[in-house]
Formats: sequence, structure tokens, C-alpha cells
Amino acid sequence: MQLLSIVLLATTPFGVVAQLNTLAQAAGKQYFGTATDNSELSNTGYLAQLENTQDFHQLTAANSMKWASLSSHSSIYSW
Repeated sequence: MQLLSIVLLATTPFGVVAQLNTLAQAAGKQYFGTATDNSELSNTGYLAQLENTQDFHQLTAANSMKWASLSSHSSIYSW
């Protein structure tokens, strides 16, 4: 089993990244993105991934920034 693990590790290419947005554009897609909430923006690792435009080219507000959360009543806003 250890020999198999060593062989698999030795044949695994290092530095391979997903580049999801790049692959989506190559497939003819115009947009590829993700959604996030404000609380997730304080996580530096998560934020670094969101800023990687090779993976995500569009960012959509998650539930905390949708109208139902911001304005549950007419002309009353919760920023």
C-alpha cells in the first residue's frame, strides 16, 4: 500500500489549479461565478479564492444582501 501511495504521489502533477472561469470561457460560457455572504468575507483564505478571476469572474450577493433581508417593509432598510 505504501508503494502505491508513493507511485501515485510521484505521478501527481504539482501546481494544477481548477481555473473554472477560464475553462468555462473556453467552453463558450459568458459568465461563471459564485455567491457569498458578508460574514464569509472576513476569512482571508476564502476571500483570496473569491478574488481569483481564473476561478470566478462574477460574484453574487447571497441571502444577507437580498431585498428580503435589507428591506422587509417598504422604505425601511437594514444595512
